[in-house]
Amino acid sequence: MKKLRIVIIFGLLSSAVLGQIGPSGMSDQCEVSWAERGSKRVQTLGKFKTDVGEEQSTTRIYRIPKTKFFLAANVFYTDESLASPGVNFEDSISLQLIVSKTRKLRPKDNLVNVEAEQPYHGTFTVGRVTLRTTLSRRFYGFVMECNRGR
Repeated sequence: MKKLRIVIIFGLLSSAVLGQIGPSGMSDQCEVSWAERGSKRVQTLGKFKTDVGEEQSTTRIYRIPKTKFFLAANVFYTDESLASPGVNFEDSISLQLIVSKTRKLRPKDNLVNVEAEQPYHGTFTVGRVTLRTTLSRRFYGFVMECNRGR
């Protein structure tokens, strides 16, 4: 029983020290905005909180104004993707925007997508991904910005 306690404590300490993403109950705050070319007004499509954790994905889908299309905003956390010099772990955050013909995300219905990936550790404060495209003969710009722990 004593050996089991030592193994459990060692495992918990190792995860904490190495900074690996795990189920944490933490969340980041993301905002998705859009604008049309020629408009001076940037509008918010939506705001959402993410679930921070290893292999956790949070997706929100919004109808794109003045079109029949949808915008999917996805945030994905992993501990395997990026290595940073001088850092003992490789946690990362991936921010994705996808324009689709349908609300369901099927590869055949996706028109355009972008992704930005960056290290996710103690120094992460904000991440952003931008998508510019023409839809229904209008030029749109979309931005998703995620702030740590807000």
